[in-house]
Amino acid sequence: GLEKSRRDLTSRATGDVLELGVGTGLNLPGYDLRAGGAIRSLTAVDISGGMLNEARTRADELGFRAAKPPPVRFVVADVENLPFPDSTFDCVVDTFSLCVFEHPETALAELRRVLKPGGVALLVEHSRSQIGPLGAYQDAVAAPVKALAKGCAWNQDVVGLVEGAGL
Repeated sequence: GLEKSRRDLTSRATGDVLELGVGTGLNLPGYDLRAGGAIRSLTAVDISGGMLNEARTRADELGFRAAKPPPVRFVVADVENLPFPDSTFDCVVDTFSLCVFEHPETALAELRRVLKPGGVALLVEHSRSQIGPLGAYQDAVAAPVKALAKGCAWNQDVVGLVEGAGL
């Protein structure tokens, strides 16, 4: 279901779009980047230049970067200190990366800062289950999961973080 979740989410992106933590570009196939399509531009950021190289390769395979002007640009950036002016993007997308940000509340504050008034934040994230035994299990194994899964804190209260950021 992860692929479907990604596609459902990215299909809702419109205008000037920012994707946080693009990684290897798993979301790229889901964006409508056709001429005259829903997305005017896509800016993909990641703190890792190596990950961005993988995403660029995927974008090339999809034919995105051959378009004039290129509808996709890749920027090495820290999500806690984005290099964009306030109110730059119509839509900000984040899939399964909030759990690895060192300070997710700071990343969400930055997301809010660069989002235009009336803009949309689209998130699909790992979150602590509200089902008692499952949430307890997530808490019990959170440390080993974080160590094994690229630092993913899969038991965060994502709704609380989002609300705390004023989104």
